[in-house]
Amino acid sequence: MPARLLLLIVALAALGCADPGQSPYEIRSRASFQPTLADPPDGGTDFPLNQPITIHFDDPPDPRTVVGLRVDVTSGMTRWFGKLHVDLFDQTVTYQLFDQLRANVGYRLALDPALGGLGGGRLGQPWVLRFRSGNGVVRVPPVEVATPLAEVLPLVLERCAGCHARAPLDLSSEGALRASLVGVASQARPEILRVECGDHARSLVVWKLLGLPIAGPAMPHGDLSRDQARTLARWIDGGCR
Repeated sequence: MPARLLLLIVALAALGCADPGQSPYEIRSRASFQPTLADPPDGGTDFPLNQPITIHFDDPPDPRTVVGLRVDVTSGMTRWFGKLHVDLFDQTVTYQLFDQLRANVGYRLALDPALGGLGGGRLGQPWVLRFRSGNGVVRVPPVEVATPLAEVLPLVLERCAGCHARAPLDLSSEGALRASLVGVASQARPEILRVECGDHARSLVVWKLLGLPIAGPAMPHGDLSRDQARTLARWIDGGCR
């Protein structure tokens, strides 16, 4: 076999197990980060008293910046507190209030200009949503059952372990996967955990799987599909059990 052809075959084979630092993908920062859809919409009325408020963006929100979301009663200074959830796959921020809204009252939701996306963009200016509550409630969906590791492990062994089977990123067994990912700081980004149990949006392994610029080069060929990555994210959100 000619030497030149042999080198080409070796190079093509290497793409399937390329080191993440040598990914063939070219990733560019996405400067845009703007709301694209909100529920309730601006000016909306008759919003259910117990329904979560959801805002969609044109880029995955950076959970580290989602701190300026607030809901105020327009007729006073009352503050409504709730639990924030960032979904990188749906590119949403959801705000589940701890207490129900008051019936037939106007509300104002404000986003801080510092809110940004993992693609590098920033909101850049204040964004305000005004809506009015109704007097009804919606059925609260049951808590989503966490994805067990037993469902995630075969995907990792099939798609990831071929390239990551030794330290510092050994994914060749359940024990090795936990030791390499769960609560472990990234070597490239020490301030970020590879897997932060309970929050896929703050887990660098999900950033990598989604090819987000903030995580550096994307995963090489042979990585998990988007649906499979979502399965991994549900395992993380469920507490890595």
